[in-house]
Formats: sequence, structure tokens, C-alpha cells
Amino acid sequence: MLLCSACQSKSSEPSTIANKNITSPILGTADTESKIIADKIMAANGGQAAWDATRYIQWNFFGARKHIWDKKTNDLIIEGIKDEFLIKMNLDNMQGSVLYNGIQHTELDSLKKYLGKGKQMWNNDSYWLLMPFKLRDEGVTLRYLGKTTIAGKEGYEKIEMTFAQVGDTPDNKYHITIDPETHRIIQWEFFPKATDEKSRFTTPWENYVQYGKIWLSDSRGEGYELTDIKVDTAELADAFK
Repeated sequence: MLLCSACQSKSSEPSTIANKNITSPILGTADTESKIIADKIMAANGGQAAWDATRYIQWNFFGARKHIWDKKTNDLIIEGIKDEFLIKMNLDNMQGSVLYNGIQHTELDSLKKYLGKGKQMWNNDSYWLLMPFKLRDEGVTLRYLGKTTIAGKEGYEKIEMTFAQVGDTPDNKYHITIDPETHRIIQWEFFPKATDEKSRFTTPWENYVQYGKIWLSDSRGEGYELTDIKVDTAELADAFK
């Protein structure tokens, strides 16, 4: 499991596939209630058109590593912060370069190994930031769980997210809680297996801020901040030149 040591108790490698900027995406399955909620979440965070138009996204994953993603080409740069490495790769063809502990790796076996680790880091870290935009991804199944109460406040909506053989860990399950007034995710619960009744962890989704045309939540609770977020700046475009 490729995770920062500071957040291993809360982190996972969520099931996901890298979002491909295609004209007619293949959507996952959802019942009527959860589909309506997912559409409202998308709208509350900028909308489908804004998400489709967004190209470059950067963030620092809990002080462990920094990602810069070209959403149009699926090119990715991962820079290690706690560990010394620099991975430049394409998430579609798995081609790229790896600089690890000052060593440029060119051997096919080493490249495959480290590029694979890069993809796993991406799968995990992107979900912690971008999950609201990936609710209808191919292979995702949503199910409405009804209303719930948090901190004595009633009326929150809850949906379940499971996966159909996509991503690194397709057995994962999430319960996602949504504020019916803002239509934004305020909490998620992670279950390693879809059959689990008790979650491994629960974290809030807090502090929504507008970046470019979309809104992102940068806090998963005290001590778990996603920092250095940038969207569609000239600096990010220059990173891929």
C-alpha cells in the first residue's frame, strides 16, 4: 500500500479508473435517488461542463507527495516530498520516466515497477480530492441508503458506492453523506470490503473553495489537509512543456 506514513490509519487505495476526458463517457449504474443526488453534487461543485473544461489540477497529498495532472492527455507528474522521487508518466499507456533517490531508472523492469507505483499513488490520492466528480464513472455502482442524522442534525442523505472490477481494490465500499441544503459531500466512510458492516475510518469533507471553474474540499479533518491546490494556471501548463 503506497501511502504517506502519517495517514496510513485513514488511507486506502480506493477503487477508481483515471478519468478520461471523452465526449460520451460510459456511466456507472445508479438507482433513481442516488443518480439525482450525484447529479446535484456535480452541479454544486461547478457542474459537468466546468469539470469537462478543467484541464490541469495540482495538489499536495497530506505532505507526502505533489501531483500535477493534465486531465486532457492523462499525463501526470508526481513529486515525492517525504521520499525523494520524481515520476513523469501517462496514465493510459503507462509510459514515462522515473527518478528515484537520485537514480534515473531506465531498465524495463524497474520502470514498470515504479510507474505501477505511480499509478497506485494516483488512484489513491486523486480520490481523496476528486471523488465528487467521479460518482458516475464507469464501473461505479451507487445505491441510495436513505436519510441519516449527524451531530443531532437530521435530514442528511446517504448513498453507497461500490465497484465493478475497476481500480486497484475493487472490493472497497464507501458510504457518502450529503448535505441536502448545499448538495455537497460532508463525510465519507471507508469499508475495505463491500461485505463489511463496520467502516475502517470516517472523515469529514470540509472547506470547499473555488479553483478555476470547479469547487474542491481541501480538508479531511484536523491534520489531514490537501494543500497547494491549483487549477488551470499557466504554471501548471508549463510543467508539461
